[in-house]
Amino acid sequence: MVPRRGWLCALLIFAPLALPRPCGFLSLRRDPRTVAASTARRSGEASALEQRWNHFDTTEDWKGHSRRTRRWLLAGGGACLALQMATLARAESEVDVYFGTGAFARLQHELVMKEALELGRREGDITALAGYAGGKKAGPLERLCYTGLLGAPDHVSLGHAQVVRVTLPPSRIADFTKTFLDQVKERRTVLQGSQYRAVIGLRGGIDSPYFSQVSAACDGQVKLVRGEGNEPDTFGSDTVYVYDSRRFPWRPAETSNQFRDDPPTYYDRDYKEIYEKQKRLGIILRTGCPGE
Repeated sequence: MVPRRGWLCALLIFAPLALPRPCGFLSLRRDPRTVAASTARRSGEASALEQRWNHFDTTEDWKGHSRRTRRWLLAGGGACLALQMATLARAESEVDVYFGTGAFARLQHELVMKEALELGRREGDITALAGYAGGKKAGPLERLCYTGLLGAPDHVSLGHAQVVRVTLPPSRIADFTKTFLDQVKERRTVLQGSQYRAVIGLRGGIDSPYFSQVSAACDGQVKLVRGEGNEPDTFGSDTVYVYDSRRFPWRPAETSNQFRDDPPTYYDRDYKEIYEKQKRLGIILRTGCPGE
């Protein structure tokens, strides 16, 4: 989202400077003396950069087109400021939440579909990304990996759960929590282990101002317990651990574990193309774990 707005700001501000001019760079109405001087410069008496700078800096040239240029610059700058303020307002009003139950591949797909269908997000706007959270320790450089191959810091031995982080408007936290609860009920019995435990993470945990929305969505279906890290599996119980994401932050999973299939379920091409788009945008980055 930010890169698109950055390009739009640049377009609004500099488009008028790129419009065709009758007498060259930044020229709307030119004094003949300026044209002559410019012609002399083009013969090799000054560099191209000097030509442009001196050309723009002449009093006559500025007077000739300053009104229109200033009008465009002010309009473009105002629009750019409005866009940036809107971006900041949106960022301030959205909340990062992570959910975990079973394997993250299935849960990521469900949350991505919900983002697309109910929040109208597409490709680079999708925020649901797989990762790890809930352990007390991490590897060097805060890295966590799916396996311990080649001595990598695997998430299981370090006490982490497989989770999916999503950025939401506060008004939608309860709705996404209900989708998470559906996935808790549908967890496959073959998925046993602490890495598959049911967890929720948000800033402040149980003390978060948004916890009331999580609690209301659960409506007594599960027991919400303060997470202290490295907990055992919750399979067969109604327990969901709630972590303070400041103490137990989300850490990204490998690129190979983003937008992946969940055998025997295989997702369509459109879903896989989100991965390609986000990788090109730099949203999904390599972690340095084996298998990437």
